[in-house]
Amino acid sequence: MQNYEIHITVPVGLGETNIERFQEICRALGVKAIVIDAHPLTDVMTSFRMKSDDQNEVFREMTHQMLVLGGHGYLAIRTKVETDITHPAVLTPLPNQYFESHIQVRLNEQDLVNLKELQQGIDFHISTNALKPVEDGKHIRMVTLREYHTTPEKFTRRVEALRNVLKSEGFELAKEMEIEFALYDSNPHHDQPWLAKR
Repeated sequence: MQNYEIHITVPVGLGETNIERFQEICRALGVKAIVIDAHPLTDVMTSFRMKSDDQNEVFREMTHQMLVLGGHGYLAIRTKVETDITHPAVLTPLPNQYFESHIQVRLNEQDLVNLKELQQGIDFHISTNALKPVEDGKHIRMVTLREYHTTPEKFTRRVEALRNVLKSEGFELAKEMEIEFALYDSNPHHDQPWLAKR
């Protein structure tokens, strides 16, 4: 059985009423609503995790979710299927497939300033899930690495190295290491405004 995660990005206004309606529809569909603030890009999307030994089943599930969301007026602007690095496809990735890791860092406001300073010398990107609450004056930011045309071993070493740097600089990591492989991304250029800005 392989692990998969489906993301469907849709155009939703960022007003509170719009987000609440989207969250209600997601709950009824059995998926999680996420609002990613990756300045200058803000994305509203779904997240759905599943296990399957049939990859076609995953894409059928994605299509079902797209149809339901479309019935509520949310037409997908991007669909994405991620898996982990045990998937056979990681050994011979296609040009449009890539590895990605989101390192969750727990920050206060000064920590965020320090993280942005560190970013000036290291190639990573910062984003946050706007729906995650602030706890004890700290919020979660994702430090993201993405890489094409590499191997799982090389990318894992890169992620480990960045995690070690973050810890040595005093940042609090919120989760263990997770590495994803983008098996399918219908619109990878959608992230370009975010990827182009560091």
